[in-house]
Parts: sequence; C-alpha cells; structure tokens
Amino acid sequence: MEQINCIGKVLTALCLLLCVPGTILAETGPVNWWGDGSGQQKMISIAWVHSSDNTGPNTDGIRLGFGQFGRPKNDYPWGEFWLSYREGGGRDVAAAGLSVTHFAFQKGRFGLGPVLDLGVMRRREPGRSVVSGLIGAGLEGVVRIARQWDLVAAGEAIYRTTSDAEYQARFGIRFHQIISGGTAHDAAANDNDIVGVRAHYFFSPV
Repeated sequence: MEQINCIGKVLTALCLLLCVPGTILAETGPVNWWGDGSGQQKMISIAWVHSSDNTGPNTDGIRLGFGQFGRPKNDYPWGEFWLSYREGGGRDVAAAGLSVTHFAFQKGRFGLGPVLDLGVMRRREPGRSVVSGLIGAGLEGVVRIARQWDLVAAGEAIYRTTSDAEYQARFGIRFHQIISGGTAHDAAANDNDIVGVRAHYFFSPV
C-alpha cells in the first residue's frame, strides 16, 4: 500500500505542476479548448483507481491507457485501451480492456459524457484465483488544463461474468496530440510535447 500512496502523491504533484501555466496566464481572446477541426489525436493516460467490491475487500491501484480520439466537428468520441493493477485486503486484481467515451457536454475547459468499458479481469487471493469478463458503464469528466493536457475523473459500475460487481472511482491525467487533419492552428499544437521541441506552446493558453 505504500507504493500505491507514493503513486498517488506523484500524480497529485504532476497535476498541480500542469495546472499552474493555464491558470496564471491571462487569455487575450476566446479559446476553443476542444478544437475546431476534424483531426484525430493519439493519447496516453495514467490514473489512480479505487474499487469498492461487493464480494471482497476494496482495492486501490493504477491504470495506464493509450488510444485515439476521433474528432469530427461538434463531436468528441474516443477509444482507449487500458491495463490496470490493484491490490488490497490480501487480494490483487489485474485487468485489461477497452473504454469508449463520448463527450456529450462541452463547456469551456470542461467536458462530460458517458463511458463504456469492456475487458477481462483476474482476481487472486490466498487459495483462490478467478478470471472473468467485465462490462462497465458510468460517467467521465475532464478539465482541460492546457491545450493538450486533461485532468480526468470517472465513476463506473463494473459488472463481471461471475455474477458480481464492483464500483470504481478513477482520477488521473491525460496527454493527447494531433496526428492527422485539423486546422493549421490545431496542427501547431503538435509542438506541445512535454518531452519535445517547443515548450513555450505548453505555457500558452491559445
């Protein structure tokens, strides 16, 4: 559990660091935080997950995701493949799956929409190991703290093929980058790579 707590502290520190540029700089005009073209974006995410299980101990852990946004105008769906590992109360849980999300509501930096999960899960505890399929449904919200960085929060009910369920809360960060299409202004955002070339764009709100 000390490792889980350490991961949570690192995520919190990263979120605070990323929030600073977008909040202290004044905007000189209206900003379309959700893009105005028809481009697609690749993305990666990391999140802390808490699960409340109705047949066993609660578990906490980490979830890593990667995938692609499809971004037609006035729409914002995506698919994300993910891997997760959680532990608690003598149980460890490994899972993998696909999340499909659609932001039906967008306002300024904020977005909210339904999320659907499909995947497989392995639960292991002393004397017992169970593999099951899973299907989950819930809501996911984001706050766009910079052009290509999101804070993410989600709540889901996860139903397993072993006729039991768990309820998950997830908090994390997501980085995304345009890979095709979009306007010239959107394409300029490709330079906002935290490991890469023009860090000044990351600190610009437009």
